[in-house]
Amino acid sequence: MNETALRPAPASALTPKVPPAAIQASAREAVAAATAPPRALLWELLVTEGHVRAARLRRIQPWIIATGLLSVWGGIWVARLAPAIQPQTSVAMRIQQRLTQIQAREAFAFTLLSRAPLRPEQPDRLAPVSQIPEVVQALLGSLNDSGNLPEKSVKLGRLDPDAFWAGNWPTEQVSYLESGGTYLLGAYAHVGPSTSVQPVRWLGALKRIDGKWQYASLGGTGTYVPPGLPSTSPQSISLSLEPFLPPLPKTESSR
Repeated sequence: MNETALRPAPASALTPKVPPAAIQASAREAVAAATAPPRALLWELLVTEGHVRAARLRRIQPWIIATGLLSVWGGIWVARLAPAIQPQTSVAMRIQQRLTQIQAREAFAFTLLSRAPLRPEQPDRLAPVSQIPEVVQALLGSLNDSGNLPEKSVKLGRLDPDAFWAGNWPTEQVSYLESGGTYLLGAYAHVGPSTSVQPVRWLGALKRIDGKWQYASLGGTGTYVPPGLPSTSPQSISLSLEPFLPPLPKTESSR
């Protein structure tokens, strides 16, 4: 046997020779692969610009809903307050119109009373006008002490507004209308000596102001104003007299 044929070949003979250029190319590819950004996963490749916008919208959606609800609530609040929100000139105009209407009713009522015949049922039994201050003091004293009209010292009678403004007052009593903290008084009296009776109408008002009752005579056409007592014109207290005033006729109220 040939010993030369069985001798193993040297290592350099079994290893294939790689060109240096190939080694350098492989090294460059390895470095590029190591430094390249990672590849996107499959689900990331499926995300589009529309998906991104939808995600952003979902994040701000609660704020959009809250803003919408606040806007709706604000609109309802403004709508409910709209009738009350008026220019100051409009409010002043309405107050003036109401005051003008009340004063027209007051003038109408006192005109009715002045045109009513001055004919007491029993003129010979009329009290003299000198007793009016005593009656006023008795009324004020009882109201300020007990809050009620006197029952014995003064004869009183409550009338309905139609009878009051028609002048249908009994001879020996003080007729009155009452509403809240205000009384409207009316009575017949006479001036001059008892042998020559001259009947007159006396009108007065009692009103509770700051917890105390106060009195004022009402001057006007055909009414007697007692001297020494507070007095005023009906026009100046028309708001206090409003509950007692008759409505205007349709022809006048429509003006």
